[in-house]
Amino acid sequence: MDSAKGLISYEDPEVVRLRSEVAAIEEEVLSLEEEKAVLDRQLLAYNERFRRELGELMEQLLNLRRRRCEREFKAGKATAAERDEAEDDFRQLHEDRLQPDQVKVLSAAEQHELKKLFRQGTKLCHPDAVAPEFKAEASLRFQEIKAAQLRNDLARMRDLIAALEQGGFAGRGIDKVTEADVLRSALQRLRHKRQSLMQEISSLRQTPVFETIQGIEDWAAYFADFRQRLENQIAEETRHVGA
Repeated sequence: MDSAKGLISYEDPEVVRLRSEVAAIEEEVLSLEEEKAVLDRQLLAYNERFRRELGELMEQLLNLRRRRCEREFKAGKATAAERDEAEDDFRQLHEDRLQPDQVKVLSAAEQHELKKLFRQGTKLCHPDAVAPEFKAEASLRFQEIKAAQLRNDLARMRDLIAALEQGGFAGRGIDKVTEADVLRSALQRLRHKRQSLMQEISSLRQTPVFETIQGIEDWAAYFADFRQRLENQIAEETRHVGA
């Protein structure tokens, strides 16, 4: 009987290995999610600042181009497609200018808290880190968390994390699953998600807007120069339109 006290419960070495690999890739996916969230927010913040500082001038320019294309179409110097494109460009910008800013301004401490909560929420409900039967529910929760992260909405993020913790999201931890076949399935999903995120991040970094953002050293000077160029283009278009 005494010898039974020293018995150690058996764990399948394959399951142990799979758990370790899943945990490692989960961490990689989490880091990639954070990196992509930062890039998305940088792009959104740039677009919003552009809209605030230059949106009125840009709308004025596109309106002049729209009028010119309409006149040239009637004179047979422009196609219907060119006219419609100019109309769509003006309409889309006008509608965009009516939207309120989404990115909130946070202090350094608040940014740190937001990042910490985002990581916490990702661990609680990332759709690629839960059992398959909970994937749909986890996806909805995770989209809400990503939206709060994108907009620097710390208050919303706090509420989401509190709800997740109090609600006890079912099946949220794949590290609690002991079946090797389920772990292998999770591992496959995580690998796919890792590759997808890497491609998305690479594509974002290669967009003209992001390359522009990375090259800006003096934001005030950048927008002042852009404003001058827009004013010059408006003057040129005004001469063409005859306004």
